[in-house]
Amino acid sequence: MMLVPPNITSETQHSDSQSTSCILATLLDQINRDSTIQAMQPLTCGGNNRSWRFRTAEGDYVAKQYFRHENDARDRLGAEFKFLHYAYSLIPESVPEPITHDPVSGIGIYRFVAGKPLPNTTEISQYRVDQAAKFFVAMNPTHRFESAKELPIASEACFTIADHIAMVTKRMTNLVETTQHEAVLPEVRVFLHQFERRWQAMQEQIVFLANLWHISLTQDLPMEQRCLSPSDFGFHNALVLRNGRAVFLDFEYAGWDDPAKMVGDFFAQIAVPVPVQFFDSFVTQVLVPFPDQQSLKKRIRLLRGVYQFKWCCIVLNVFHPVHLQRRQFANPSVDELNLKKLQLAKAIQILNSIIDFIPHDLH
Repeated sequence: MMLVPPNITSETQHSDSQSTSCILATLLDQINRDSTIQAMQPLTCGGNNRSWRFRTAEGDYVAKQYFRHENDARDRLGAEFKFLHYAYSLIPESVPEPITHDPVSGIGIYRFVAGKPLPNTTEISQYRVDQAAKFFVAMNPTHRFESAKELPIASEACFTIADHIAMVTKRMTNLVETTQHEAVLPEVRVFLHQFERRWQAMQEQIVFLANLWHISLTQDLPMEQRCLSPSDFGFHNALVLRNGRAVFLDFEYAGWDDPAKMVGDFFAQIAVPVPVQFFDSFVTQVLVPFPDQQSLKKRIRLLRGVYQFKWCCIVLNVFHPVHLQRRQFANPSVDELNLKKLQLAKAIQILNSIIDFIPHDLH
């Protein structure tokens, strides 16, 4: 579903492309679509999965083979395909069309989107942010509790304030344990020491303000306040068509979740950062489907800093063996040492940029 160079060729660039093309032809034949693959090219844009663009007489498709590991039981293929079916039924112009999928090979086939990625934050305007907000609102109509009841809980879904805090603490603890014996980059331990100290201060502030605002740390978010979240939602997972419309991609972590988590991730992701000036307008728009918007607004602001800490952990995922294997699955030529240095630099930048986002004027 990602952009590839305009000229595709039938030359095999990966050793497994031939066997993959046979699987794709079989899958298309099973749903009575033209299965003669005229051209095929591996994509290199994904960080977690292998992807190919290929062409038949019926048009261009993207095949995505999802990374699987015995220590990571998440069904990324199933989650993405189910969410795309739901999204395509509501707003087909804003997502790739899901074609078919095969749990055995771990491959999903989607209609190719001929768009361009947004290269950096200078491309993010109020118009773009409004597009993202409208997409989210379209995914959350009032009948969502019936039409989407079969969709899964999102990856790392959180429904209490304590859940949000525990999720980051767990990520941090795993990082500390994983890097105890890291000999290549000992400086990562210095970073984690600073991270732990600042994370403890953030937790104390959240607990204090939650009590001040009468927000329970342990009460589940009511069902009517929950959302269908694209997860990993942002312009790093979007393509822009010639007509200016944005098409959103990559829903392998999608499902039912807390709107506060969606907003936190949207403004914390670092690949194509969303400027802070759009925070208030985005929040106002995405809360339209929910009955108690004021309480969600407080919840979103209370938890905003949590998600910057979370993204510090995310960029350091390369220190986890399973995640590193996923990167190597998607790109076998990746330089492990340089990748770790790059990600550590990003984490330091995020930690240095974290400020007190919690407003004290909400009473």
